[in-house]
Amino acid sequence: MSGSRVSDTRAKAYEVIFFDLDGTLHLSGEPFPGLVDFINETAGVYGTTFVAVTNNTSMPPAQYQKKLIKMGLRHDAFQLCSPLSVLAAASVEDISRNIFALATQDVTAFLTEHGYETSNKRPDAVLATFDVEVDYAKLTAACNHLTAGAKLYSTHVDIRCPTASGFIPDCGALTHLLESVTSTKTDKDFGKPSDQMATYLRQKYLGADKRAVIVGDRLYTDIALGHAMGIDSVLVLSGEARSDDPGLEADSRPTFVHESFLTFLKAAYTPKESAPSVRSYAAV
Repeated sequence: MSGSRVSDTRAKAYEVIFFDLDGTLHLSGEPFPGLVDFINETAGVYGTTFVAVTNNTSMPPAQYQKKLIKMGLRHDAFQLCSPLSVLAAASVEDISRNIFALATQDVTAFLTEHGYETSNKRPDAVLATFDVEVDYAKLTAACNHLTAGAKLYSTHVDIRCPTASGFIPDCGALTHLLESVTSTKTDKDFGKPSDQMATYLRQKYLGADKRAVIVGDRLYTDIALGHAMGIDSVLVLSGEARSDDPGLEADSRPTFVHESFLTFLKAAYTPKESAPSVRSYAAV
């Protein structure tokens, strides 16, 4: 199908735009050309709430927010949420706070600051994150705790993280390693597209029937979260997904497909006659 609901949204633009970071806003810390300026302008002119929703747990949310500001995003143009934001929320229930954190030093400190006991030699759970400081000793300790009966938590399911030089192992890869070695199944995860993340975002950002959309480069996290939240979704082809991805023909397909986040924004905030073309899976 062709045609576009997006190009008709200028008069009723989305009030909340959730967007992914790695592969959507930037690649290896380098923002895609023109995108940052457009977000800054759109947030200022239209009052749109931009919420960066990342599964990246290699650093605390505030640290990642500073990184985005250095990329050029105005501090008042966006908010940021990661699985660590969900874990820090007081509303998170039915999880142990006595954990072994397979995480960087900064992330471990963040968890400690938010009420998690991370130094106990007999933890109730192992929390796998996107640990870019991981070594064999930490993996061995995590496996030993799981073998002794600890539960396995994972911040997110992403297997690989896109970079300018190719993909690197993400939290999902570490989680699968732990599962394979110890025959343990993950008890909970807290990133896209988990129920925990969907609930957190709904409660914090969506109310009074606000019009919202999520933009990202992964079908199994970004687009799946859109389905879980009952909002529109935009798959961009600037990161992991490709135009011939089999998932585009499945029930979990996105509402729209765009070459980039910028082309979507230009379509959403540009009069119909000058809007760029877009593939649409919405009913017409």
